[in-house]
Amino acid sequence: MSFVYTERLLDAWGSWSKTKNNLGYSSVMGAIADMAQPATRKIKRTFYITDDLGLAVDRAVTVLEQRNEQLAQTIKLYYLAGLTFEAISKQISVGREKAAKLLKEAVSWLDAFLLCVGLAK
Repeated sequence: MSFVYTERLLDAWGSWSKTKNNLGYSSVMGAIADMAQPATRKIKRTFYITDDLGLAVDRAVTVLEQRNEQLAQTIKLYYLAGLTFEAISKQISVGREKAAKLLKEAVSWLDAFLLCVGLAK
């Protein structure tokens, strides 16, 4: 699984989490998407995922949250709430560069996790 694919997958997951699906399942992560934040980034979604894949990514982010809450929070703020690095840095009380580094670390962790559970292409 390439890092770029994982980033696109997370973008699609962010969009998927905000929609109501036919499974009767409401994404645990989707609630964060409703946060009103002034500094949001423009999100271009060109990649769509199935409910099964969306649930798998949701579970992966939950596992990440159990291991490192700050990394999971960074993922949620960036991909669900669509915040900029500047806004994320204020939310988690770190510098902008540290927020960008945390996001890269979180995406890398999720990339490896998804590879291990067989979701690699």
